[in-house]
Amino acid sequence: MTLNATEADSATRRYRKGGHTYYLLSWGPLAGYWVRLATGVALIPATTWTVLVVVYRQTNLDVIDASGQNRHLGATMSAENEALMVGAVKTMPGLVREWSSAVVAQKMTVVYPAAALSRLTSLGGGAYWLAPGDIGSDLAKYAPQGSYDSIIVIWQPWDADDSLPSYGWGLAYPAGPSSNGSNYATVTVPPSGSSWWITSQAHRGEPFMHEWLHGVIDYHAARTAGVPALHDNATYDYADQGGTFSRWYGDLMKQHVPDQQSNAFMGINYLAWRSVTTTTSL
Repeated sequence: MTLNATEADSATRRYRKGGHTYYLLSWGPLAGYWVRLATGVALIPATTWTVLVVVYRQTNLDVIDASGQNRHLGATMSAENEALMVGAVKTMPGLVREWSSAVVAQKMTVVYPAAALSRLTSLGGGAYWLAPGDIGSDLAKYAPQGSYDSIIVIWQPWDADDSLPSYGWGLAYPAGPSSNGSNYATVTVPPSGSSWWITSQAHRGEPFMHEWLHGVIDYHAARTAGVPALHDNATYDYADQGGTFSRWYGDLMKQHVPDQQSNAFMGINYLAWRSVTTTTSL
């Protein structure tokens, strides 16, 4: 956590004495204590959370639709859509640092498999999603066991003439053997003419943040008490503010969600961040 973050997020009071500024912290290991910080000195070392982004530029596959008919999809991601999606996902490390008050540092790697995406998993009713097992050989190559805390896959389920039904713009899947121990999420390229799904966001990377946080929240909720579900924002009186849920996401990441019933703060505490990630727990 940095000095600026302390001033903005976790100092409920401050006063000056003897030429120094003191802060009363409201969360973290020094909650309830007055502290004096030197500019630029980190109070809490950041936890590194590694992320692999896999971008499939081409889709070439056959599926069976709801009527039992075979359908073929051959799609190539345009340079414009690639720039849109990769540009948006690359803003995530900055958003993670800002919204977590530098408790978490996201380290990202982006790869582009040469082979086209050739397989999907049926969800029933003619709908499909890109499951970890569908890209098992690429995960073995780019993300063997213990390599990354999270994996995000970007792919395109449509071409100029057809579109495959896939539930949700993005889907998240908890860490498990099929994803080599990593949290897993997919985000699809918006349909033609719908790039505003990303460009109209207050933060272009927020859709990716949402899917990434599903895995992060689920992972820590299974190990730490008092971590709300990602979609529980209304329960804690959090709403969209200016086209973003950044306050909700940020408070979740630093155990700063006030719970009126228990009179406690909910979320992922810094000790949980420091103690384990998906790769360090293997």
